[in-house]
Amino acid sequence: MENIPIDKKILLKFLKCGVVHRCKKHDTNCGVPQGGAISPMICNMALDGMERKLIESLQDVEFIRYADDILVISPYPNKLDHAKEIMNDFLSVRGLSLSADKTLTIEASKGFSFLGWRIQAGEELPLIIPDRSNTESLFDKVGEVFFGYEEYKELFDKLKPTIQGWVGYHKGVVDDDFLKEILIALQDTIRSVNDNISPNLLKLL
Repeated sequence: MENIPIDKKILLKFLKCGVVHRCKKHDTNCGVPQGGAISPMICNMALDGMERKLIESLQDVEFIRYADDILVISPYPNKLDHAKEIMNDFLSVRGLSLSADKTLTIEASKGFSFLGWRIQAGEELPLIIPDRSNTESLFDKVGEVFFGYEEYKELFDKLKPTIQGWVGYHKGVVDDDFLKEILIALQDTIRSVNDNISPNLLKLL
């Protein structure tokens, strides 16, 4: 709380305002509701200065942070170990620490997941595709919407925002041909459940 430059009474009201899920209000007595705009804002305020601290302390490192998702890149493994120490020192002042389970040191050639992508070093440019869990999440969301709708237009109108959002997130980063393969597989999955519904999902690409 001390590291968040905002009126503490206002901040407390944000945190305790509750959430509405399926038309029912739920109290928020602990933590920050996932998906709320206040969550990344508080995170960014608390972590502001981490990059500066790391760059000032180490050479030959690149630092990427999106809210609390952090990627540190260096050709020297010992620099990465030192980077973890610096970040933990920075976080400890704020009552935080790096997650031991989620903090990994990985060779880029073996690939790693970051922000919903699977990234692997290539000969010239990195190979980037949607992470497996991210793609499975799309299929799960479509499955949740699919059942209960018999009319094609009604179903497509329900599916469109979910699929467009997924495509929009990956487009420009992931090769279009790979995204087409995912959408074709999704079309085939829908047809396998109801062969009367044949959506053309490629027009969302």
